[in-house]
Amino acid sequence: MNPSPFHPELDTALRTYLQAAFDWLRSHHQDEHLYAVGLGMVEDICGFFIVGNTLERLADLHAEITKESDQMYYDWSISEWYGDEFKGLPNLVHNAATALSNGLDDDAYDAFRVTYQNHILHVLTDMRSQGLLQNAQGEELWVWVQYADAYDEDFDDVSFARLNAPELSSLFALRYQPNKHNLSHVLRERLHALPKS
Repeated sequence: MNPSPFHPELDTALRTYLQAAFDWLRSHHQDEHLYAVGLGMVEDICGFFIVGNTLERLADLHAEITKESDQMYYDWSISEWYGDEFKGLPNLVHNAATALSNGLDDDAYDAFRVTYQNHILHVLTDMRSQGLLQNAQGEELWVWVQYADAYDEDFDDVSFARLNAPELSSLFALRYQPNKHNLSHVLRERLHALPKS
């Protein structure tokens, strides 16, 4: 079911952009294990950045940074996943979103931000059902949306729950709690299972 209110021009821009981005990330990492993709937003309604991370890159980073709390920060802070940002189709989503938000009063602007979020999650959910949120090996990617400016610090958990399997969502919510089985532990198990180079 489409989000309500539904904006077809925004939906089209998001589908075009997100499908191109995931295609690029999958191709760019066909010889690595892409495990997660994050979308970075800010409070102002505009475009967003999309970036991926690989197990191989994370293993190299963990070898350099040995303090677990620092490792966890890099594991889950998508703004730190430098070098893998999709840069194609510039301003496509930005133009579609701002065309709908320009001139709105504060209350309408805030309401449209929720509509914008819902459109993003709706498109990504459709892509998940179509098998488009996988890496080159056919594994399902962990996908979530994060406010890079900390506008809504709960949206990581909200978006992860909408976009990923329920059993992963509960582990994601516990990711910073070191004494509980969580997605950080699952991630470390995946790192340990990587073939040694």
